[in-house]
Amino acid sequence: MRRLLQWIGIGVAVLVLLIGLAAWNPVATSRVVWALVENARLDEPFLGVTAEGETQPGLFDIRATGVSTEPIREAAVAFLASLTPEERDRTLFPVDDLEWRRWSNVHIATRQGVGLLEMDAAQTAAAFGLMAATL
Repeated sequence: MRRLLQWIGIGVAVLVLLIGLAAWNPVATSRVVWALVENARLDEPFLGVTAEGETQPGLFDIRATGVSTEPIREAAVAFLASLTPEERDRTLFPVDDLEWRRWSNVHIATRQGVGLLEMDAAQTAAAFGLMAATL
């Protein structure tokens, strides 16, 4: 019981802190909350595509479509060739790296890799070329 009361006290203190932060700076609060949620979710194993927490086997079978992926590969090679060695290191991650799961299109999320605002015109063109090749 005593331990439960300690946890309730900690929870109330965190809640008061978050309410205070939200009143003072809602963007900063969103970033703090987002990071807490993100890190908690990264501790869970990756399941893939789920519906209500259950994986759906065979949902997207891998099969030949007759459409070549060579233009996408070429665009990826061109984009990577446009980066400096340091930028490549910030952009490439092993397929099982947590950075793949960390990616989010939410603006308050911590960005990984090289941002468009950091790129020169040639790099930006190569990045958009890669996106265009995938469409």
